[in-house]
Amino acid sequence: MKAKFRWLFLTENYRSHQAILDASKSIIESNKERLINRLDGLSKVLTAAHPARQTLHEPLLLEYQNLAQEHARCAEQSEKRLIQDGVNPDTIAVLYHKHAQAEN
Repeated sequence: MKAKFRWLFLTENYRSHQAILDASKSIIESNKERLINRLDGLSKVLTAAHPARQTLHEPLLLEYQNLAQEHARCAEQSEKRLIQDGVNPDTIAVLYHKHAQAEN
């Protein structure tokens, strides 16, 4: 007996802002191996489902020479924002998934 199936494609994204979805779409479109290039009528245009995430805020693209510089900049910017928001610097900590990441 042959199994019957039907394609189901999700078009609403509940995590990302619309600007991130749009930027990622423009990058992913160059991938020729995508399913969208193999199925007629398929659309993979994602929209931000949450109203607060539909407003467009342009993403900021930053490039670093290495991972250590990227980590340092992220920690620095996070600390700066927290202090500006009134958080006591003595209560700020950086947690890593793996200890080896902290050694950079």
